[in-house]
Amino acid sequence: QGLYVLLSFSFLRVMCASIRFSVPEEKKRGFLVANVLKELKLKTGELFTRKAHLVAEGTQEYFHLDIHTGNLLINDKIDREVLCGQSDPCLLLSQLVLENPLEIFNIEIKIEDVNDNAPKFWKNEVKVDIPENIPISMIFPLELAQDDDIGDNSIQNYTLSPNEHFHLEVQKNEDRKDNIYLVLKKTLDREKMPHLGLILMAIDGGVPKKTGTVQININVLDHNDNFPLF
Repeated sequence: QGLYVLLSFSFLRVMCASIRFSVPEEKKRGFLVANVLKELKLKTGELFTRKAHLVAEGTQEYFHLDIHTGNLLINDKIDREVLCGQSDPCLLLSQLVLENPLEIFNIEIKIEDVNDNAPKFWKNEVKVDIPENIPISMIFPLELAQDDDIGDNSIQNYTLSPNEHFHLEVQKNEDRKDNIYLVLKKTLDREKMPHLGLILMAIDGGVPKKTGTVQININVLDHNDNFPLF
């Protein structure tokens, strides 16, 4: 009886291993991810004779295995932002199953981000009312841009169009996220300049870089700083 149990256990034994690949997002259907034959050091035709097949985790099958060539191919274009949002790493998991003997390989495919999104501000134009008598170095918080990409492809810098009255200050908060401020560097005079237009630009770190802009329209409010004249 002990021998029977031992033999039964040996027949039920499953060989398991893990293999990892990576592929950029947005590749078209049929793009080659890797060759499974080479990765697993299998003989030509072995995938076919052992009835190899992929089992995807989830309902959508993002990849296709050609059991004659061993090529692992993209089944449909993958959008990393739709699939994983800001989560990193973005992983798709599958199992490669071979029979006679039964072997199961866990396949982990990392979807790499590409710079396919430009920074965006919520509005194209922002209006700001500023009294002309405010002191130098007064700051005005500005709304950040958003970028669906991650890492180096996300927003890396902000710039402000050249002007004599304001400069831009970027500060890191406790969560290491940016806060941006408009800082007054020269006194405003409504009688000389009642309105001022600036361009705030967000720049990502991709190659090539992508940018997003917002128009800042400053309305200088009057202060009673002039005497009546006859």
